Amino acid sequence: MPQPDDTLNHMTITTFHKRLRIQSDTHHVIPVFSDHSLHAIESLDIPEELKRTISKEAGTHRRKEAKTISWKSGETSIDFVFATGRTMDELADALGESARGGKADRACLVFEPLEESILRRVFDSFILGSYQFSRFKSDTKPFSRAFSYTALSESVRADLESRLFVLGCVYDARDMVNDPSNEKFPEDLATRMAHHEWRNTDIRILNRFEIEREGMGLLLAVSLGSHREPRVVVFERIVDPTGPTIAIIGKGVTFDTGGLQIKPSSAIAEMYLDMSGAAVVANLARAIDRIEWLRVNVVCIVGLVENMPGGGAYRPNDIYRSHSGKTVEITNTDAEGRLVLADLLSFAEKTYHAKTAITLATLTGACMHALGYDYAAIMGDDERVIARISATEEETDDHFIRLPVSRYMREACRSERADLSNYTPLMLAGASMGGAFLSYFVDKMKLVHIDAAGPMMRDKARGAYTKGGTGFGLLSLYEMLASWK
Repeated sequence: MPQPDDTLNHMTITTFHKRLRIQSDTHHVIPVFSDHSLHAIESLDIPEELKRTISKEAGTHRRKEAKTISWKSGETSIDFVFATGRTMDELADALGESARGGKADRACLVFEPLEESILRRVFDSFILGSYQFSRFKSDTKPFSRAFSYTALSESVRADLESRLFVLGCVYDARDMVNDPSNEKFPEDLATRMAHHEWRNTDIRILNRFEIEREGMGLLLAVSLGSHREPRVVVFERIVDPTGPTIAIIGKGVTFDTGGLQIKPSSAIAEMYLDMSGAAVVANLARAIDRIEWLRVNVVCIVGLVENMPGGGAYRPNDIYRSHSGKTVEITNTDAEGRLVLADLLSFAEKTYHAKTAITLATLTGACMHALGYDYAAIMGDDERVIARISATEEETDDHFIRLPVSRYMREACRSERADLSNYTPLMLAGASMGGAFLSYFVDKMKLVHIDAAGPMMRDKARGAYTKGGTGFGLLSLYEMLASWK
C-alpha cells in the first residue's frame, strides 16, 4: 500500500497570548489582508528595530505577493514571509506560494484574530500549499508545519483540528492522482480506496463479473484493451433510508492512451492523471463519513478502468449496449470517460433511486482550452445544486463557469447506426457535448456535470493548488453537503 504524504503528521496548532518565541531555521509566514493592521508582528519575540523594519516593508505590499525578509543574528537565521492580498483570492494565492517557497524544514503561520470565514480560508491555503509529492525520492525529509494564532478559542481550535482531517483527504486524493499508473491499476486502486477506517459508510467493490452482470457494457468496452480488470467502488452513506439521495460519480481512467485512436506523444504522458475525478470522489466519501450532522443520503461511485490499445480493444464503429439499455456507436475510442460515467449514472438511478447525480471528471481537452487551469465547467438541470456548488467559491479555491447544454447539442449525439454516438466531430463546444451525451443516461434523476480537466491537473502550481493532481472539487462538494438543509 503506497505511503501518503506525511506533512500533516507533522502539523501542530498552538495558541499564544503575549509573545511567540521565534525559532531559527523556520519559515515564518504572516498574512496581510487588505487594510488589516500588522498586530501579529507585535506578537513576535524579536528586537524592536526588526519589528519596525518588518512593519515598514510589509506595509508597502498590498497586492498579491509573497515577500521574504531575512534576518540573521550570529548563528540564528530567520525568514519572515508576508503573504499579501487585496482580496481573499489574492491572499489565498500568496499563502499557498509562501507555504512551499521557503528553504527551511519548518514553516509557521502567525497572525492576529480574523473573522472565522477568513481564518478557515487562510488555514486551508497554507496547508494545501504545503503539499509535496516525494514518496519516490530517496533523499526527502519531513517538512513540518505550525499554525500559531493569538487568543485562539478552544472551539475554533477544535474546528481547525477537525478541518485537518478534511484537508488530509485532499492530500490523499492528490497522492492517488500523482502516483504513476503502475502503482494504481484498477484492482489495486479499488482496494486502496476502501482501505480506511470507516465509521458510517458501507463499501462495495464490484469486480469484472459483477460489472458484467449489472449490464455495464460501456464501462466494460473501455477496459477491453487492457489485461487489467475494471472495478466499480460504491461508498454508501445513508442517514435516512426514506430521505433523498445524491449520487456523486467519478471518472477513474487510471491510464488513458486514447485506445486504438491513440493520443499523440505530447498529450499521452500526463494521462496517469485521468483518474482525478475518482480520486476526489473516493476521498470525498471519507470526508463526509465523519459528518455526524449530514442531512442527505450520499452514494459516491467510481469507475476504474485502463484505456489501452491491446488486441481485444474496442474499435471505432463498434456498438455496445449500456446499462440503461441504450446502444452507443463508438466513433472515438478516446472519448472513453463519458462511457464510464454513462453506465454509472444509470446504475445510480436504478439501484439507489438518486434524486440528483453529480459527475466529476477530467472529461475533455476542449474544456481546458476554453477555461484554462483555473475554472471548471458546470452544467446540468438541477439549478438548486448548481447554485449551491457555485456558492462555495467564497469558502474554497474552487471556481466554476456555467456552460449550456442545448437540445441541438443533444440531437447531435444521435447516431444513424445506434441510439447514440459517443463523439460528434463536426460539433464544436466539446465540453458541453460531453454533458449532452451524459444527459441521455438519466430518466427522472437530475444531472449536474462538472468537467474539471484544467484545474484538476495543473501544469504548474498556483496558490493552494500544487503542480499535478490538485484535489479540485473535494472542498466545494464537501461544503455543499455539510451545509445541506
